Amino acid sequence: MAVNKPDWTTKTQQQAENEAKGVFDNPRLEDESPAIKALYTSIREAIDKTNLHIGYIANEQSKTGITNAQRDAIITNTDKEGITTSQKNAISANTAKTGITNAQRDAIIANTAKEGITTSQKNAISANTAKTGITTTQANAITANTAKTGITTSQANAIIANTAKVGITSEQIKAISANTAKVGITTEQARAITINSRKTGLQVASEVKGFEIVDSIFLLTPGRNLGEFSLRIQVMVESRESGKSQAHYIDLPLQPGKGK
Repeated sequence: MAVNKPDWTTKTQQQAENEAKGVFDNPRLEDESPAIKALYTSIREAIDKTNLHIGYIANEQSKTGITNAQRDAIITNTDKEGITTSQKNAISANTAKTGITNAQRDAIIANTAKEGITTSQKNAISANTAKTGITTTQANAITANTAKTGITTSQANAIIANTAKVGITSEQIKAISANTAKVGITTEQARAITINSRKTGLQVASEVKGFEIVDSIFLLTPGRNLGEFSLRIQVMVESRESGKSQAHYIDLPLQPGKGK
């Protein structure tokens, strides 16, 4: 009979409803100490193994080794001879036989002494072997052609020397790769350089968020009357969001001075 495992999660309907409201009648496993959790897990594993062995034992007890009929059949089969007496006698008689008869043996010996080809065939082969497949002129031409050199020694040496060359060294390859990966300046840096190039020596800054002064000019302009002057301050304000610029200027009248 199997052993039931303790199950911490089993709850009554009332306990489940209470826990849904945040009221716990019994302690929860996850709230227990590590030692209690380990003991609970070990007990469940031990019960699993016990039930497994109980199953094995019950299965073995229900088995029957072999039936009486099977036992008798085994005994009968053990008493059998592999082959019958007549088969055994036939094997013995066949073992004493000679693979071939005397006549067959004599025929083999006679055939072994034969020549593979006739005398006329042998003479024809000898005559053909003495032939020259090509004429003397052809043989001389082949010999002369064999002695030719496709390229000169200096050319061969030049090819070998050129093959051993390395176009660029490993260090040069690394330097090229490193230089290729470089970025000259970022877009922001280029924009800052452009703006700075348009500025005059006087430092003009912006405290307005999202806007900056990209250009400023101080210009002396003539006044309304003879001998009067104004100082025009002109600035170019640019929006960082849209990139659009707008010019603003102020004219400051200057008091007329006396020339020397």
